[in-house]
Amino acid sequence: MLLALLMLLAPLSVRGQYKFTYESQLGAGSKNLLQLSAVEGVEVDAAGNLYVADTHNFSIRKFDPEGNLLLRFGRKGYFDGGFHTIAAVRVDAQGNIYALDRSQGNIHKFDPQGNFLLAFGKPGTGNGQLNFPNDFDLDQEGNIFVADTQNKRVQKFDKEGNYLLQFGNEMYYASEMQAPQGITVTKDGNVHVVELNKDYVQRYDNQGKRLSTILRVGSKSLRSIDFDEEGNVYVVGFGEVTKLTKEGGYVYTWGSSHYGPATISSPGGVAVGKNGKVYVADRGGRRIQVYSQKGIFPELIQTIGGAGFAPDEFLSPKAVAVNAADELYVIDVTRKVKHFDSTGKLLREWGSHGKGQSQFETPSDVATDASGNVYVSDEYNHNVQKFSADGQWLAEFKGTTDRRVSFPLGIHVDKEGCLFVAGMDDVKKFDPNGKFLLVVGYNSFGNDKFTRPVDVVVDAEGFIYVLSFSQIYKHKPDGSFVKRWTLYNAYDQISLAEEKLTIDKEGNLIVARYIRDEVQLYSTLGKIGSPGHANGQLQHPVGVAVTGAGDVYVTEARNGRV
Repeated sequence: MLLALLMLLAPLSVRGQYKFTYESQLGAGSKNLLQLSAVEGVEVDAAGNLYVADTHNFSIRKFDPEGNLLLRFGRKGYFDGGFHTIAAVRVDAQGNIYALDRSQGNIHKFDPQGNFLLAFGKPGTGNGQLNFPNDFDLDQEGNIFVADTQNKRVQKFDKEGNYLLQFGNEMYYASEMQAPQGITVTKDGNVHVVELNKDYVQRYDNQGKRLSTILRVGSKSLRSIDFDEEGNVYVVGFGEVTKLTKEGGYVYTWGSSHYGPATISSPGGVAVGKNGKVYVADRGGRRIQVYSQKGIFPELIQTIGGAGFAPDEFLSPKAVAVNAADELYVIDVTRKVKHFDSTGKLLREWGSHGKGQSQFETPSDVATDASGNVYVSDEYNHNVQKFSADGQWLAEFKGTTDRRVSFPLGIHVDKEGCLFVAGMDDVKKFDPNGKFLLVVGYNSFGNDKFTRPVDVVVDAEGFIYVLSFSQIYKHKPDGSFVKRWTLYNAYDQISLAEEKLTIDKEGNLIVARYIRDEVQLYSTLGKIGSPGHANGQLQHPVGVAVTGAGDVYVTEARNGRV
């Protein structure tokens, strides 16, 4: 009966014996509900409360000065109060909250409790219409100035959303706007604009008359701008923040585009509180970085949201394996193997960058054997390393001269302790001591031919299943071809290496689908998950493992969790 079901190998609706429910998670967001995704806009009110445009979660979040979540509102949709791509957020003197939606070309206004009040603007090139705007700000009277990026101009609206005027696209100015990206209005009513393709800030009066170029920053990737109480200027460029005096004098620059606890990866916005703290929306890090200026140089003092660098957090988990005791082994993009017990408590971690023992270049998969040993494949070191359950290095598998391990992406250890490696255009089998035994797919043609296999599993009867370009190839234990299945349409095949395959004790095949943000169970029923960031939802799943009890563990690259 099992073989007959396997031959069908097609996902059905979830109505039978299998029902998958969300239980828990490790990593980002597991300690609280503050997980952010692709944050862009940031604002600080007079009381020091922080407002964040949580772009990929389609919401606005409000935090107190200590980082505690006070308010969250918004959802995806093309309707009043609905968001698609929030680019910026602002707060007026009465506490009303404004959000700019880049894709919808409009601004939404909410009361201090997040209740919708009004919306204005729509996509287009006419007066009052917006074409992928990226930022806005309010003056002392509540007028709204919008950086209308693809229309190459700034538009001014009154506080009810009525169009007043525009400026910046006058052809006779040598400084004609090309791509206004960030905008801020100072207490004197002057409007300051930065652009992606210019290394300076342009200043205009409240009616759009150009006054001056006040400074040159040195970067031509300027994204956002803000002023502090003393009039000092803060400009966000590519991976860094530059502070200048109000006269344009250089003070300092900090941040970098490298990953790390204090760095800034693809900044989206900047705001300065009355206390002098600088808040940077770090899109790449999915977090808000808070810096103090009390010392001689800005110091990171707080991080809100985002994936983490703590031992029990993940930057981008790539694969997961479960041993007989339901303990988890997770490999992270930080080149670490993290070992958790069955309750999610971190037991240990190991690994570093390099080519030696316990070092990795690009770890791609992890597996365990019946004795509890751990195997980690390394795509660009062209090897598989074997460790004890507590992380002690035991051996290295590289193959023989004519049967070398080459670009391994997926691995599996069968009940006999034999290692299967899905690498460049074939799958190789090695005995527990590393002796080459078998190759599958090499020099094959027709239905048996697969290219760049991304994962491999072996069932209890020894049949070998290979995942390649959204197709599963089934082979007998001796490597002879049986059949293949196409899992989904050609569009989905672009996910390539970002898919993982595992098998449960019933012989059901489970595929983590990166491009569709879901996990599918084949031969019995259904799928797990849907795109999203909430509990039970998935964003780019890249690894999957199943316990003996049938629990499914999924690693998510984008949400930074298991």
